[in-house]
Amino acid sequence: MKLSVFIVTIIMLASLDLSAQSGAAWYPIAKWSSSSIVCLSADDRAKLAERAEKGDEVAQDALGTQYLSSCQGQDLVKGADLLARSAAQGNAHAELELGKAYRVGVDLKLNVPAAVAWFEKSAAQGVPQAQNDLGVLYMSGDAVPKDYAKAFKLFQAAAEQDLSEAAYNLATMYDQGHGTTQDYQAARKYYQQAAERKASDSEYRLAMLWELGLGGDKDQAMALRWVRRAAEDGSEEAQVKLGLKSPAQARTVNSGYFQFELAKAMFEGKSVAKDQIEARKMLEKSAEIGYPPAFLALGRMYARGDSVPKDEAKGIGYMEQAIARDAKYDEAYNALAWVLLTAEDLKLRNPQRAQEYALKAVELGGGNKDYQLDTLAHAYFDLGDVNHAVELEAKALALKPDSDPYKKSLSEYKHAQESPVTAK
Repeated sequence: MKLSVFIVTIIMLASLDLSAQSGAAWYPIAKWSSSSIVCLSADDRAKLAERAEKGDEVAQDALGTQYLSSCQGQDLVKGADLLARSAAQGNAHAELELGKAYRVGVDLKLNVPAAVAWFEKSAAQGVPQAQNDLGVLYMSGDAVPKDYAKAFKLFQAAAEQDLSEAAYNLATMYDQGHGTTQDYQAARKYYQQAAERKASDSEYRLAMLWELGLGGDKDQAMALRWVRRAAEDGSEEAQVKLGLKSPAQARTVNSGYFQFELAKAMFEGKSVAKDQIEARKMLEKSAEIGYPPAFLALGRMYARGDSVPKDEAKGIGYMEQAIARDAKYDEAYNALAWVLLTAEDLKLRNPQRAQEYALKAVELGGGNKDYQLDTLAHAYFDLGDVNHAVELEAKALALKPDSDPYKKSLSEYKHAQESPVTAK
């Protein structure tokens, strides 16, 4: 299917309730430290080899790094041996390079635990790249127990040494509240630090924060400025947002974002052919990649029977997967709670679990989203706690005074409160 580059207009304006989540939710991919190397001449290598043979740790490190690079004469085994000899003498850069080699597979053998060990040694000597890469491993839980707090401290130490990848990773932790209290103002600070090095992902997220007014003023002019800079520096998200590229043309991002946005456009059928079957397939592709909003969208579709045969159990399963992939996804907790309260299949109803999920949604959502308070009120009412139901429904109605469903629920709860015999 041929897509117009102006598909971005649909993406920005689509009203289909696929995710019903705020623009604050975001799913970044952690950044490993980048590196560059100047390939040496044969003569320079020969000189290094002489020094390395005599035990010179600097020469061993430099030559070993050359052998592990893509420079001519690559020799993974020889490179790893030289780096190990240098690292044994405490050379921090050699420790870093060994960690990187084992992380991606030195001598064609992947050994992440060995990578962790070498990164730890190098990080202890203050090497920012090692601190950052070790932080990524702690954030992902690869070969070490997942530990956001440790990752945060490592990113912080590396960012203080002006490593742009670490500044970006630290910003995402402030952004999402991983390993620290969520702080959009601090997130802006570190995105700005990375953006000064033309880090396109940081530039794009800065644009989003300016657009949404998170961590500071809402300023559409600043948002446009940053999204343009991000597009110029290679951000495909920014290029799609500006209409310079269609989602189908985006290749480098694998978070599931583009498939999700394309599905929204297909559901709407504006400027692209309306095709709900293909839209569902696109959502499934996004979910296969692991994009949480895609799981929630599929969950809602099956729970409601929107464009698919109604299957509430399957919908619940998708929503649970959304939460498994993003433990702070308040919209997913709320949607799951609602299905557990209202499922047509009575065997699926579970007010106790619904209350737990609804409480989590309200906690994560900041306690000021009317529909989440309404869901929690329903859960308390179904559990027989009428007083809490009245209190919460009143708060929901205060936030959205023109809501007839909220008025009806509050009236029902108050009647039950005044006539306890009718309460559930």
